[in-house]
Parts: sequence; structure tokens; C-alpha cells
Amino acid sequence: MTDYSQMSDFEINKEVLIKTQYYDDISDRQVKKDSAVSWGDGCSWHRFDPCNNPSDAWPIIIGSRIALHPLHPVYENEWRASAEDDCGFIGYSSSNTSPLRAAMIVFLMMKDAENANPS
Repeated sequence: MTDYSQMSDFEINKEVLIKTQYYDDISDRQVKKDSAVSWGDGCSWHRFDPCNNPSDAWPIIIGSRIALHPLHPVYENEWRASAEDDCGFIGYSSSNTSPLRAAMIVFLMMKDAENANPS
């Protein structure tokens, strides 16, 4: 199982982009300018940064039914993202100071589980 906590925002964004299949081949025309994954043909460029951009993250969060809530104040600015497994239990969970990053990690965990147990 992949340890997403060790990955940069850029690496998580790239994995989310691949798993959402918004764009199939980002390999040779991809540019890392900041945490966003950017791709294009020289004339038209696209940016995808769900770890930091709510407009990129929100459709994934809603579509995957990922819950976000702040942790107890003892943990300062930490947020927890979670989602239920097939049995209705919290099967996927991640905590981070960035609620969007935590949600994208949960999304990747869910996709890993889908790929491990194809229906």
C-alpha cells in the first residue's frame, strides 16, 4: 500500500488526475510549475491542483462521498477526511492541516481498494 503522506502535493495531484481519468496521457507534456499538474500543447494549457484548489477538489469530494471535519482543538489545525467502505463503516481516513489534501489521499485510498478488488 502506498504511503501518500510521504508524497508531495504535486505527486498526489498527478495520481488523482490519473485516477479520475480527466486526462489520459500527461507524461511528456506535463510541467511542474508549483503543486499543480499542468499540461497542454503549447497553445492551450490546463491546471489541476485538487490539493489546494477547491474548484478542482470539490467535485471529487462530493462524487466520492468524502466527509471532512476538523479534529479536536488539541490537534491545532488538523482536518480529517473519511469515507465509508462497502459495508458502511469508515474504511478510509486521513488527517492533515490541509482538508483538501486529506480528502485527495482518501480518494486515492478508495481507488487503490477498487483496483485491488475489481467487481
